[in-house]
Amino acid sequence: MGVTFGWPLIIWRIMDWIKISKRTAIKRDKLPLPSRIALERELIRGIVLNFGAGKDKLTKIEALKNKSVIACSNYDINDGFPSKFHRLLFFDTIICSYVLNVLPPEERREMIEHMKLYGANGARFLIAVRTDFPRKKWKKHKDGYITGSGTFQKIYNKLKITRELRKYFSTVHIVEQAGGMILMEAYV
Repeated sequence: MGVTFGWPLIIWRIMDWIKISKRTAIKRDKLPLPSRIALERELIRGIVLNFGAGKDKLTKIEALKNKSVIACSNYDINDGFPSKFHRLLFFDTIICSYVLNVLPPEERREMIEHMKLYGANGARFLIAVRTDFPRKKWKKHKDGYITGSGTFQKIYNKLKITRELRKYFSTVHIVEQAGGMILMEAYV
């Protein structure tokens, strides 16, 4: 029941940013680095949700090859509201790659709270953020930047992402920093 209460309000408040941020999604021909690392280290297990999947449908395909994965589902707000399937299930592992980068502070807070609704007791949250540097033409906006294409980008470092996630999770640690990204592991 708690999964369905309040989520429509959260969704509608952030839809404008989500629509704009959709332009940042990349169609990939290989598995994103955070997913590759998580699969190699066997951090993905049980019933898995790829939260904010964007155009990344490969994580689901690869995760299902892992013997410790029971099921994997992609969920992206741009594809519409969560299905009854998503709202009724609790997930053991939730992967969230680069979603936090594209939302301003208040919308980011609401998205994290929304994502936490899907976690089973003891769920593992794998959260990846980009660590790129702002470009010259980017304009400062809140705690990030508006890019030349009009999308929001929050730039993280280890300290910033650790501090932010500790507001919402009891346990937070860095899995790896590589290739312009930081992969974090968190538990409620």
